[in-house]
Amino acid sequence: MKSRRLPIFVVLAILLNTFNFASAHAADVKVLNSENSCYSGWGSSNVTWQGPASRFTAASAVTITKLTLLYSVNSGAYSPTSASGQKIAIWSNSGSLPGTIVGRLSYSSYSGYQVTFTGSVSLPSAGTYWMQILSNFSAYFCVINVQDNTGSESGWSTQAGIAYGSNGSGDTATAFTAFGAPQNVYSFSYSLFTEGPGTVSLTLANPTSVSKGITNTITATTSGAGKVTFYANKKKIGKCVAVVVSSTTAICPWKPATSGAFQLSALFTPTSGQAGTAPMVNIAGGRRSTSR
Repeated sequence: MKSRRLPIFVVLAILLNTFNFASAHAADVKVLNSENSCYSGWGSSNVTWQGPASRFTAASAVTITKLTLLYSVNSGAYSPTSASGQKIAIWSNSGSLPGTIVGRLSYSSYSGYQVTFTGSVSLPSAGTYWMQILSNFSAYFCVINVQDNTGSESGWSTQAGIAYGSNGSGDTATAFTAFGAPQNVYSFSYSLFTEGPGTVSLTLANPTSVSKGITNTITATTSGAGKVTFYANKKKIGKCVAVVVSSTTAICPWKPATSGAFQLSALFTPTSGQAGTAPMVNIAGGRRSTSR
């Protein structure tokens, strides 16, 4: 009776490394940037719902996770203590004014005349939206009079024209009025961020013995909830498509159908955020040996 065994020599220097992508939380992606200049300071009152609003164009449906906003250096009335009472409201567009509120971001930090707001606001589609500064104290923010979106991703841009709440209560406006007739040429100096791609790393249960017909477990460790699809030689592994992540781990019972060298990879699709694709992990086939 003959028995054949195909030993596989794995590129250990590759397998022992962790294959990471930009973190979905620690490395948010800047999609819109107008913080390139500060033409002047735009004042806001201490009535929150009256806060000024500025338009922007979104290129796609995304989740906004962070907004940074520049204070005017020359206009006074700013401090970290004062800034902590502010929020940002994101509105849909209705004609030439804000329509309905989509969500809010909350104050996170203050440094160097820049205020950071964080949270989770899902834009349902591409199109025009408004960001409104909900300030509970008199403050001055940087505005630009020429739209400079250098550093923005394609399709993302600010739009000229500032409006302000003309009726409302608390931190919610029920009506808006355009400033100027027609609306002015100004917009605020700020940046918008979305979640970056998820992270994943692959490990193989028995990397030194990969054989045709023998199950070898691949474990994917991810940066959060979502699903993982595993690949061998750029083809989906049959029973390992859209595997639900459990406690940041997804398991693939891989049974190679052929002998030889393999390239393993995985696609992690987070529940919220962008998908991350792993670089190929090379498993090199070795010299065939036969025992009788």
